[in-house]
Amino acid sequence: MIFMIDDATSRLHARFFPTDSTRTNMAMLRSYMRRYGRPLAIYADKASHFMTTRQPDLEESLAGRSAQTQIERALKELGIEYIAAHSPQAKGRVERGFGTAQDRLVKELRVAKVSTIREANKYLERTFLPLWNDRFTVKAASGADAHRPLEGYDVGQILSVQTTRTVGNDYTIRHHRKLYQIARSAIARGLRRSKVIVEERLEGARRLRWRGRYLKHREITTEPVTAPAPEALTPVGLRPP
Repeated sequence: MIFMIDDATSRLHARFFPTDSTRTNMAMLRSYMRRYGRPLAIYADKASHFMTTRQPDLEESLAGRSAQTQIERALKELGIEYIAAHSPQAKGRVERGFGTAQDRLVKELRVAKVSTIREANKYLERTFLPLWNDRFTVKAASGADAHRPLEGYDVGQILSVQTTRTVGNDYTIRHHRKLYQIARSAIARGLRRSKVIVEERLEGARRLRWRGRYLKHREITTEPVTAPAPEALTPVGLRPP
């Protein structure tokens, strides 16, 4: 279960997921923003999907960027500040919420005979969250809502797992041990040996982005047959020295 609690009002937004991962936290953020808009900042723990301890890779070093996780990248593109909590106690409101959920919500789900994640999320949305927010939500000190609209942001693109790949001379890329052929209609000058971004969308779709546009492509199971470079050709009847 993943919680998001509004600091100004104590309003709770929660969802059940099978795992606590990069993708599920992105899905949670998307669910929250579609309902309330973009928050100014997110206060979260230092789990590996929020904060990385790795060194910058070659591409990041050449660009003068520090190493970052997929979520850090997405938050930056959305204009949302990430604030790292240094202890569970520092996230006291969320931790107390978890304590209440473990006690009360688990019992309610058992009484309601909820047995799947889908049913649990329906129960959250229809029963538990309305009761929680009616009881615990408070009036914000300021009447202005600090959430900002989502207009102008491609949420599907931003909240995706993105990796950079190099286009081969045969206009293929390798990703997760699979080979993909870029469609002939999508080939343009400068594409060969250039960098493309592979987007793994939350719904499972795969997109290939290059210089602001998407490239048609398909998975292939064998290496494509390509003609040799002109300098590699030898005239008939002659042998190289």
